[in-house]
Amino acid sequence: MNATVINPITALEEAYLSQLEHPEVKKALLRREAAQAKHDSVSRKLADGSSVVSLNDLSFWESEVVAAKAELEKFLISPPYGEIAKRKELKR
Repeated sequence: MNATVINPITALEEAYLSQLEHPEVKKALLRREAAQAKHDSVSRKLADGSSVVSLNDLSFWESEVVAAKAELEKFLISPPYGEIAKRKELKR
Protein backbone atom coordinates (compact mmCIF):
# COMPACT_ATOMS: atom_id res chain seq x y z
CA MET A 1 0.00 0.00 0.00
CA ASN A 2 1.54 3.27 -1.13
CA ALA A 3 -0.42 5.95 0.72
CA THR A 4 0.58 9.56 0.61
CA VAL A 5 0.75 11.14 4.04
CA ILE A 6 -0.06 14.83 4.18
CA ASN A 7 1.48 16.81 7.01
CA PRO A 8 -1.54 18.30 8.84
CA ILE A 9 0.38 21.44 9.81
CA THR A 10 1.28 22.08 6.18
CA ALA A 11 -2.32 21.61 5.09
CA LEU A 12 -3.51 24.02 7.78
CA GLU A 13 -0.84 26.54 6.89
CA GLU A 14 -1.91 26.36 3.24
CA ALA A 15 -5.49 27.00 4.31
CA TYR A 16 -4.28 29.92 6.43
CA LEU A 17 -2.38 31.44 3.52
CA SER A 18 -5.37 31.07 1.21
CA GLN A 19 -7.58 32.80 3.77
CA LEU A 20 -5.19 35.76 3.78
CA GLU A 21 -6.39 36.44 0.23
CA HIS A 22 -9.98 36.92 1.43
CA PRO A 23 -11.06 40.57 0.91
CA GLU A 24 -12.21 41.03 4.52
CA VAL A 25 -8.92 39.71 5.87
CA LYS A 26 -6.94 41.94 3.50
CA LYS A 27 -9.02 44.93 4.58
CA ALA A 28 -8.40 44.15 8.27
CA LEU A 29 -4.66 43.75 7.68
CA LEU A 30 -4.48 47.06 5.81
CA ARG A 31 -6.45 48.80 8.56
CA ARG A 32 -4.04 47.53 11.20
CA GLU A 33 -0.97 48.45 9.17
CA ALA A 34 -2.30 51.96 8.46
CA ALA A 35 -3.26 52.57 12.09
CA GLN A 36 0.15 51.36 13.29
CA ALA A 37 1.96 53.55 10.75
CA LYS A 38 -0.05 56.63 11.76
CA HIS A 39 0.52 55.86 15.47
CA ASP A 40 4.27 55.54 14.89
CA SER A 41 4.33 58.80 12.92
CA VAL A 42 2.49 60.71 15.64
CA SER A 43 4.74 59.18 18.29
CA ARG A 44 7.90 60.25 16.42
CA LYS A 45 6.55 63.78 15.95
CA LEU A 46 5.80 64.06 19.66
CA ALA A 47 9.25 62.74 20.54
CA ASP A 48 10.81 65.38 18.27
CA GLY A 49 8.88 68.13 20.08
CA SER A 50 6.42 68.91 17.29
CA SER A 51 3.34 70.93 18.19
CA VAL A 52 1.50 69.75 15.07
CA VAL A 53 0.25 66.67 16.95
CA SER A 54 -0.93 66.17 20.52
CA LEU A 55 -1.18 63.45 23.13
CA ASN A 56 -4.87 63.22 22.18
CA ASP A 57 -3.80 62.30 18.64
CA LEU A 58 -1.49 59.62 20.00
CA SER A 59 -4.25 58.28 22.24
CA PHE A 60 -6.67 58.17 19.30
CA TRP A 61 -4.24 56.20 17.14
CA GLU A 62 -3.41 53.84 20.00
CA SER A 63 -7.11 53.03 20.28
CA GLU A 64 -7.31 52.57 16.50
CA VAL A 65 -4.43 50.08 16.61
CA VAL A 66 -6.18 48.15 19.39
CA ALA A 67 -9.48 48.14 17.46
CA ALA A 68 -7.77 47.03 14.25
CA LYS A 69 -5.98 44.19 16.07
CA ALA A 70 -9.30 43.11 17.61
CA GLU A 71 -10.85 43.01 14.15
CA LEU A 72 -8.01 40.80 12.93
CA GLU A 73 -8.43 38.49 15.91
CA LYS A 74 -11.98 37.73 14.75
CA PHE A 75 -10.42 36.01 11.77
CA LEU A 76 -7.60 34.43 13.73
CA ILE A 77 -9.88 32.50 16.09
CA SER A 78 -12.06 31.05 13.36
CA PRO A 79 -11.02 27.97 11.37
CA PRO A 80 -8.44 27.32 10.09
CA TYR A 81 -6.65 29.97 12.17
CA GLY A 82 -7.84 28.62 15.50
CA GLU A 83 -6.50 25.17 14.68
CA ILE A 84 -3.12 26.57 13.68
CA ALA A 85 -2.87 28.60 16.86
CA LYS A 86 -3.94 25.60 18.93
CA ARG A 87 -1.32 23.33 17.35
CA LYS A 88 1.41 25.93 17.77
CA GLU A 89 0.50 26.30 21.46
CA LEU A 90 0.74 22.53 21.90
CA LYS A 91 4.27 22.57 20.45
CA ARG A 92 5.52 25.02 23.10
